[in-house]
Parts: sequence; C-alpha cells; structure tokens
Amino acid sequence: MPVVSPSHIILTIYFTNRNKPVQLGQVGIRCIHCADLHPKLRTRAAVYYPSKMGVLYQAAQNIVNLHLPELCESVPPPVRANLIRLSNKRSSVGGGKNYWSDTAQIQGVWDTPDGGLRFIKDRTTTMIPTVHPQPKEAKGDNANGDDDDNGGS
Repeated sequence: MPVVSPSHIILTIYFTNRNKPVQLGQVGIRCIHCADLHPKLRTRAAVYYPSKMGVLYQAAQNIVNLHLPELCESVPPPVRANLIRLSNKRSSVGGGKNYWSDTAQIQGVWDTPDGGLRFIKDRTTTMIPTVHPQPKEAKGDNANGDDDDNGGS
C-alpha cells in the first residue's frame, strides 16, 4: 500500500472532523485503486493516518479486509475476486505488526513524540518533506472518504 502524506489544502478541507487532527507531513496509508479520486469521492476506510506505528498493521488490515473487498468501487473485479478467495485462507504469511512496523522503518517512517508517523531522514535531525499531486475535483459532498487510526469517519 502506498505511504502518503497530506498536502496542506487537503488537510484543511477534508480532515477537520477527526478525533485526532492529521498534521501536515504526517504519514498514512491508502488504497491504490481509488488514490486518484478526490477525497470526498472515496468510500470509507480508503485512507488511514495512524497515530503510532503499532496501529499501522490494523489500518492495513482494515483496508485489506473491508475497503478493498467490500467498499471500493475502483477495485477491478478479478482483483476483488482474488482478495475474497485469499481472505478465506488463514495464513501468517505477510507478517503482522512487526512486519508492518519494520517495513515502515526501513522506508524511513517513524513514530514522533507529537503523535503520528513521519518520514525522518535521520532520527536525530529533521524530517523529509513530501509533495503529492492534487486530487481530482469532487462533484458531490460525500464526507466519509478518509479515516483515522480508529477505522471510521
């Protein structure tokens, strides 16, 4: 799943109704299938900005077990069928909390004292700024597109 950091415009407009506000530069994960949609057009559980590394695994599980097979209209039918088939097979392959935490740290993502995950070049110095393209414009006003570490809007 792609690791993302919100732009200031998206933060201001779309993340104002969260329990814990998303900070500029905070790292999250999102669905690759609907990532190009305007945040208001995404379905529930498409994007998570976990408050700490330990919640990253659960956020990924929510995307894999809820958003992708049941909610996301952008998932191609063969991919959805394969996800449903695989969900019926229980396996420890693919990790768990340690796998997700270790993989994020290898990519330079770390917990921060002020809460939230951040890209940090060197844990003793400054953070790496990230820039992302602006999302497509929304036509409607569906406010349940982006979630926090609690898994809901």
